[in-house]
Formats: sequence, structure tokens, C-alpha cells
Amino acid sequence: MDKVFLTGASGFVGKHVLIELLRHGYYVKVLIHFSPPEVPDEFKEQVLPIRGSLSDIGSFVNELRDCRYLIHTAAIYSFSPKRSQEIYLINVRGTASLLEAARICGVEKCVYTSSSATLGPASPFYPLDESSWDHFSDDTSEYHHSKLLAEQKALATQVDICSILPTTPVGPGDSGPTPTGKIIINFAKGLMFAVPTGGINLVAVEDVASAHVLALTKGVPGERYIVGAKNLTYAELWDILSELTGKRPALRKVPYRLVGLASFFESLLFKYTDHEPLVPKEGLQMSQKFMYADGSKATRDLGLTYSSVENAIQRALVWYKQHGYV
Repeated sequence: MDKVFLTGASGFVGKHVLIELLRHGYYVKVLIHFSPPEVPDEFKEQVLPIRGSLSDIGSFVNELRDCRYLIHTAAIYSFSPKRSQEIYLINVRGTASLLEAARICGVEKCVYTSSSATLGPASPFYPLDESSWDHFSDDTSEYHHSKLLAEQKALATQVDICSILPTTPVGPGDSGPTPTGKIIINFAKGLMFAVPTGGINLVAVEDVASAHVLALTKGVPGERYIVGAKNLTYAELWDILSELTGKRPALRKVPYRLVGLASFFESLLFKYTDHEPLVPKEGLQMSQKFMYADGSKATRDLGLTYSSVENAIQRALVWYKQHGYV
């Protein structure tokens, strides 16, 4: 079996990438910090947990030497101002060091997990494609800056690498939960009292995992692949959630200035703590924009087939209920 070194298997996307790799017959070395990921019994012989940290690549570099592929999904996803240095250390420097180690160890192909947020906002009528790059600005968070820098550095390294740009994954297993998961949970609880004015692209998390595995053999070095299935306004998303949950959708628009003021004071309050803001400034800004993307390149070049977003939301709801989130 071909060996794959995988980072971030404890994350929402990473755990699905791991299962997809195992289903395709790969032997997977999984970088872990604490406990190994849970896998079905039939796949346990295909998984080797490797203890280490992206802040210390030397702690596991020798484990890369017999791996044909590397998939790097790990990143610190945080809007906490206090974690800015840690975010840069792991997301940017850690990524660059990992890819240099992969080059030295002779890894044949690397796949890096970026984000469609690196594309920037679109218009309601023209989704963005892979040629678009967002601009650095003072308004973006350290996390957003780190993803932009990390992808640029990744594509400039001396290894065969392509990047996957998921839009907004939804589906089972979102134990975080992600910001979108929190929207689904709060809607199901009847706690969403207004609707943002912008738009979003959704995709089933299993499709994101499939794209990573397809990219190992079909991805072209230096290329980017958006993985996004369906563009929706938040009002349209509210209608879908209303139908699935039986809750009436909110009709009032989000009072941007009022919530923006709350976000500002909250950022001051949490500046010196590790707590995540309840109303992240960047999340607020993005909810007012149209984060539309065109995921057709992944279909053309990788052979990815998108599944139903509505079904993915339904499966997410079932999972949240089973695990006590709703």
C-alpha cells in the first residue's frame, strides 16, 4: 500500500480525509498531539499514529522518509487576538518547515488544505475562480492572513504540491463545531433571530475529503482547486434550514452597525485572553459579503462529483442531535 502522511486528522475535514484515504487502500501515518483518531475496526491495521507537533518538525521528520504522499490539513483556526503568534508559528512557519522536510525526505506529492477565504469576496452574480487572490488588509484576522501567507509559501516550495480550497464544509462529525455548524445548531434551537445580507458557498464535507484523495494522483503541481458545491444567499440557506428543522426563518436583516459595535467591544475584552469571540469581526464582515465560488475545476480536472448540500445539512442535523448539540 502507498503510504500517506496526514496532519490534522482530529479536525472536521481531516477526520473525513483519513477515512477516505483508508477506503481507497492507503496506509496512513497520522500526526497526533494527544489521542489517536477513531477509525472503524476494519481499517485499524492501515493507521499508524505518529506523535509530534508542527512547532517541532524534527520530532517526526524521519517518519516522512517512506511516505509517497503528504496531505497537510492541520491549522490553528482561531480568531482570538492573543493567539496571533501561535497562529503564525503553526499555520505559516509550520507549513513551510513541513514542506521543506517533505522535499528532503523525498515525498513525491503534497496536497495542502487552504481555504476559499483566500479568494476574497465575490459579487452576487460572478463567483470567483482559482485565479483570484484576496488582498492583505488591516481588517482581516491573523487567521486569514496566515492562510493567505501559508498557501503562497506552499505553492512556492520546491515540492510537487497543489492546494485544495474548501468553501464551507457541512456534514456529520463537526465536533468543534465550526462557525457554520453553530449557525445550524442555533437555527435548530430557534436562536437565529435575523438573517445576514450576504451569501455563502456550501459543500458536503465528504466531497472535500474526496477531493484531497483525488488530488494525490490527479492534481497538477502548482494548481489550486476550489471545492464548493452550491452558492446560496443566507436567506436561501435560512429557507433550507427552516424546511429541515421545522423552525420559522428569521426575516429581519442583521443590524450590521449594532453587531459591529458589539464585535469591536468584544475584541477589546478578549484581547488578552484565549477565549474565542462570540461575534468575530471577520465572520461578521464575511456574512455581509457574497463568498461565492466556482468549484467546477475540481470536477473537470480531478473528477470530483458533488453531492447534495441539502442532504449534507440534514446529516449534520442528525449528528448534532445524536451528540447532544441540539
